[in-house]
Amino acid sequence: MGAERARIGIIGAGAIGCVVGGLLARAGHDVTLVDPWPEHVEQIKAAGLRLSGSCGEHVVPIPALHLHELATVRVPFELVFVAVKSYDTEWATQLALDHLRRPDGVVVDFQNGINDHRVAHVAGRERTLGCVILISAGMYEAAHAIRTDRGSAAFKIGEHDASDSPRARRVAAITPSVTPRKIEITVLMAAAFAVVACGGGGGGGGSSSSTSSGGKKIALLLPETKTARYESKDRPYFTDKLKSLCSDCTVIYSNANQDAAQQQSQAEAALTNGANVLVLDEPYTALDAAGEELVDRELAEGRATVVCATHDPGRIEHLATARLAFG
Repeated sequence: MGAERARIGIIGAGAIGCVVGGLLARAGHDVTLVDPWPEHVEQIKAAGLRLSGSCGEHVVPIPALHLHELATVRVPFELVFVAVKSYDTEWATQLALDHLRRPDGVVVDFQNGINDHRVAHVAGRERTLGCVILISAGMYEAAHAIRTDRGSAAFKIGEHDASDSPRARRVAAITPSVTPRKIEITVLMAAAFAVVACGGGGGGGGSSSSTSSGGKKIALLLPETKTARYESKDRPYFTDKLKSLCSDCTVIYSNANQDAAQQQSQAEAALTNGANVLVLDEPYTALDAAGEELVDRELAEGRATVVCATHDPGRIEHLATARLAFG
């Protein structure tokens, strides 16, 4: 794979996958999107992929396939980005491996390093690279991805053994079409953490909560309901994982429905009801300037430990006391 035209597959054409894939396609690379959302795939086939936001307004003609249609691909990919959610990692990696060029094709874990070891277990370390994503994006309708960051770098890439390899640099060579600055070749350190907080009391305040007297409480505050996976996947996955790590922990759950004022009210209710830790996932999603100011104030007050998961770390850099990059 060289700096010239590369053949790239992206499994998981969500917001990040579409922004990256669309910009690479605009730059002349041979990119194919693969996704399980039927309406999304059909609209891209019919009218192209729409990009908007900080990357500009574009409609990009780009091949898009349903999962079963990948079986019709005859020319293997030099590079496959696995950009699915964590719970889909293994099957997506196997799918990537089945359509990867041998012997030098590479699977890139596009999941901020959280699942580097799982991807490597399926594909082998010799065929994988880890990645930390520095861009942010949203998708609220089929075939339309919105880039929301204004950063000068898009990714950090690295080998599992921290070596500076020619193949990592080959991946870096294709990225100027995604970001003004080339990809950063870096040492990536995979990490995982569990949050355990002491608290007590009852739940309420318009949120769904599970309570137990004297137990430890963590408030999970999700940003919106338009993206189905927040309710159907992320919430139960978080709750189940926390229970396995902390048997006496309780989750106070709320969803802001893209309303910063509502998110602030939900955070107030969670703190009133004994939560010492707030977990926020992409808190700036689809907010206007006034909404962003509300979230900033909420994070800056420091009345509780706040764990904020975001693809736009620069946005909260001035508020953070510690930063953990998965990769």
